[in-house]
Amino acid sequence: MTELHTEPALLTVATCNHRAGAAVVAESFLRHYPGAKTYTCLVDRPPSDMPPLDLKAEIFYADELDLPGGRRFLFQYDAFELCCALKPFALRHVLEKLGAARIVYLDSDILVTAPFWQDLDHAWENHAVLLTPHLIRLSSDLAPEAQRAILQHGSYNGGFIALRAGTEARTFLDWWARAVERFCTVDTMNNVYVDQRWLDLAAASSMVEVLRDPGLNVAYWNLGERKLDEAGTDRWSVAGAPLKFFHFSGFDRERLTNKAPCADPAALRLADLYGQQLEAAGEKLFGNFPYGWGKYVGGQSIPNSHRELILTDAPELRSVTDPFLLPQMAREWSVVAELASVTAPARVNERFNDGVAALGTVRSLYRHPVIGLVWKLWRRFVNPSLGSGLPPHALG
Repeated sequence: MTELHTEPALLTVATCNHRAGAAVVAESFLRHYPGAKTYTCLVDRPPSDMPPLDLKAEIFYADELDLPGGRRFLFQYDAFELCCALKPFALRHVLEKLGAARIVYLDSDILVTAPFWQDLDHAWENHAVLLTPHLIRLSSDLAPEAQRAILQHGSYNGGFIALRAGTEARTFLDWWARAVERFCTVDTMNNVYVDQRWLDLAAASSMVEVLRDPGLNVAYWNLGERKLDEAGTDRWSVAGAPLKFFHFSGFDRERLTNKAPCADPAALRLADLYGQQLEAAGEKLFGNFPYGWGKYVGGQSIPNSHRELILTDAPELRSVTDPFLLPQMAREWSVVAELASVTAPARVNERFNDGVAALGTVRSLYRHPVIGLVWKLWRRFVNPSLGSGLPPHALG
């Protein structure tokens, strides 16, 4: 049995070309916990011409994990989706194989700014799984549209999760791993947003505690409820209490994020400082390298339509154990080309983004006795251009 170690422990998951983010989150954690154990699960393998990663962490690779379907699992998701889908498997590896007694997972776009392990220790006394919500209070100031967007992405943020080793953590990870085996896509129209929407169900369990400390997991989506201020050199506060870590989702050094406008001066200053740390960690150098699982073994780029054939477990390709070799398999390669040309996208979102693939759905909505009537009235009296981007006679 693996001997457990009790030091603070951090895990992050990242692609090799996101080395800068993985380095910054680990180094910022180590500044507050110099004796901590830090782990990085690298999603892909570094190319031969990439400089040494030199991360202050113990590295292990996704293709070393016990994944359902093996390399099929690595193939079926794009880079972002795969980073999310690997979390339960990487966490299980650190707890069961590397001996962490307690572990915090942080996304590789997070900056740790103050100690917070003592808060987790207190919560772990009664709960094995700790989560943070996107929002910690109801707000009449937040537009309903913004609240709806949060609902689409889940009430709890998957950029942070903390686990205490034991039966409950193992039960949780087994459940989460089963969920993301097929359903870890960006598909909000199908009620799925990678690994994160599943946490809404997990939060109902007695093994889970929701942490509502305003200094944990501050990000663009909750700045309206958490006043951020500079409290001194390299120190920040939220409503007078220490900021523990900031989540730079969709990071933009000048605008904070590419996902929403930001006018918070303190957040913009913090974004600039974070950008400086990324730059020092080689963001431009490593960011120029391609994603390691972006191509077939022979060098051809992998389109999403090919990944989806494995994701949806197309019967014609079930015998393929390593989809990255498909171009070298003459019969299967011809099947891939044929299936990809006639199969509708598995993600509902993409069916609507692809005008041709969406036509069947659009036509059925247009002919619906209620939805179709509203559409026709809106088109006639409010917006005559509605549907103008569709092919001629598409709605006929």
